[in-house]
Amino acid sequence: MRLSRVTLLLAVCLLALVGCNKRSHKDIPADAIFLRPQYSKGFIVYDNDSCYTIIIRNPSDTINEISKIRIKKSDIGKDRTIACFSASHLACCDKLNHIQNVIGIPDTIYYSNSIITKHLRNTGKTFPTSVTLGVNPKIELLISLRPDFILASEYQNAQMVPLNTAGLTVIPILEYLETDPRGRAEWLKIYGLLFDESETADTICTNIFSRYNDLLQSRTDSTDNRPTIIDCMEYQGYWYISGGNSYIATLYRDAGYDFLNRKDTHTGSVPISQEEAITFGSKADFWRMATSYNGTLSVKFIEGMNDYYKYFTPLQNSKAIVCNTLLSPYFMEGALEPDIILNELICIRTGRDYNEKYYYIAR
Repeated sequence: MRLSRVTLLLAVCLLALVGCNKRSHKDIPADAIFLRPQYSKGFIVYDNDSCYTIIIRNPSDTINEISKIRIKKSDIGKDRTIACFSASHLACCDKLNHIQNVIGIPDTIYYSNSIITKHLRNTGKTFPTSVTLGVNPKIELLISLRPDFILASEYQNAQMVPLNTAGLTVIPILEYLETDPRGRAEWLKIYGLLFDESETADTICTNIFSRYNDLLQSRTDSTDNRPTIIDCMEYQGYWYISGGNSYIATLYRDAGYDFLNRKDTHTGSVPISQEEAITFGSKADFWRMATSYNGTLSVKFIEGMNDYYKYFTPLQNSKAIVCNTLLSPYFMEGALEPDIILNELICIRTGRDYNEKYYYIAR
């Protein structure tokens, strides 16, 4: 009997210690929701007694639960250390004034000219360690660094298994799968949770949404008379265009354009034939192109990139919208500034002046 009581006591203690890891979110009442995003479809956070339960979902299929991460409330705080797999993760840490918490960064070749990289170098501290090689994580290095949180940019990756086995907390950040620009920005709230800065993150997001929605409401142009736009480009012998339900297609629509591939139902880029690309290019009023080049892309230079670009009517009519991803912070800060991107696209369409942070017209 005495042994049984001891065994029972140990079992109770064990259950108390791992309680955060035993409850399914399906068992949590609706009023336990700590964070229900307004625009993002990729996550939801529950207040689960002494910990938070973060449910990561596929934004395109919210029934598909990608990951469930339970974090003790005692493990969050303003001094938590972070390792990032994507440059956009750095932007979120910087937005909350916690760039100093980053001890692991993605391969620097992807953001060598970024504002945040310069900021990191100017802190006077040791430059954070690169924890990825290209898109692959450096497993042994991450285990030795032991950051409090690892922010991953993929969710179906076998390389995450040894990190979890080593007791590290890996959180998939899937903002790039959101089709609503405001939904991408709203992932900032996950960072706010980790740094115990939820109120600050909420305020920042509220201001972003307000500016974005104000731009939508201020448009007085008729939806029946919108200029057409395309974004097809050739890459390594293949032609691609954004899907009709993609993030950028949403921006086109919100900015007052008629996307010529709007009937497509994909949320990412889709391959098309060369003939289709030329047809799109000859019919469009505007052409948005995103490329990486260490310099200004002129009309003449773009024509030299591919012989068929000269058939694109917008290029000849000075309506080629260029996003130079090497010189602009598009892939780093763009997800947090959908209001600025939307404003630039509206200004280009209406011929108004703007600051050209992300886009400019090829001349």
